[in-house]
Amino acid sequence: MAMGKSIENQRNRLQMTREALGEKLSVSRQLVELWEKNQTVPTLEELQRMREIFGVSAEDFPKEEKEIEDPEQQPEEFYRVQFEPAELKELLRLQNLEIGKKIAVPLGAFAILAAIS
Repeated sequence: MAMGKSIENQRNRLQMTREALGEKLSVSRQLVELWEKNQTVPTLEELQRMREIFGVSAEDFPKEEKEIEDPEQQPEEFYRVQFEPAELKELLRLQNLEIGKKIAVPLGAFAILAAIS
């Protein structure tokens, strides 16, 4: 879990607004928001004060945990494939068939790349 998420979780646990946390730390609500969005980080002094406000130890806050990677956000792999003219013709034929659309559509991009190269 990123530091910003830890701050947000602890603040929400206490049902505290960003403005209220900012007032307790003598910082602006906007700065608290920047911390929570991981656009900047609090100073060590501010972290220590937050631990006191949240009633947590240094080991518990901020908690660094490994996030589960979303396979949807994994980079796609691209391959350059060269087809013979007869193979391209067969791919296009399959793409026009209902059953072949599911298989051939992804290959269509390869066919275009192959035809260009």
